[in-house]
Amino acid sequence: MQWLKQWGNVEEIEILPQFILGEDDWRLQQNVIGFSAIYLYSLHHTYRELWASIRELSQNEQNQISLVALLATTEHLTAVNVRKELVEAGIVTPADELHTLDILLGSPLVKHSKSPMLWFHRTWLLEKYPELVELEHELRIVSKAAHHHPKNYYAWSYARRLVRDSNRERISQWAWELCCANVSDVSMWSFLAAVDASRASQARQMDEKWPHESIKMYLRLVGEDVYI
Repeated sequence: MQWLKQWGNVEEIEILPQFILGEDDWRLQQNVIGFSAIYLYSLHHTYRELWASIRELSQNEQNQISLVALLATTEHLTAVNVRKELVEAGIVTPADELHTLDILLGSPLVKHSKSPMLWFHRTWLLEKYPELVELEHELRIVSKAAHHHPKNYYAWSYARRLVRDSNRERISQWAWELCCANVSDVSMWSFLAAVDASRASQARQMDEKWPHESIKMYLRLVGEDVYI
């Protein structure tokens, strides 16, 4: 898998139709790697029979197989557990694993950015290695995931874990700006209600211009009367 050598330069993944790739299985361009769906799923299918004896393989092989599994199917508990073991064993550095999760959660793929298992894995990683937490970086990943999948419950549940008294004002402003740009996203408004109940007057003004049930839900959550 030659593309693994380029993994450190990757920022996003896309699944591309074969006519774009031609005879290639993958292509890296401007930090975006594109895979053929046929290639990715055939690779995963080839590795499936190895899972029964995964612990007998070398740790480098475990790294490759578990990564392919998460690329092909997000809810793969054994793959996530293997990757935790690889991090704890020092085969994969915590920073490299965070980079992998940045790619998986921040890419325009069908299921990855709303995968509960991937978000829980990210939570585990940052709780175990809190020195990796950079607020602006985490907000950027949540923003990308919310963009790719509106009403992204798991992304916003993860965002709640980032809130501290020391950063509440910064997160509140970030969430408000996102809500203004995505009026219909009920998950964004629910998150805003959890971190800042003081924007009721601004929300009312917005509802007068662009009335939507998600704004009314925010007003209800912060204890305001809503008249329809």
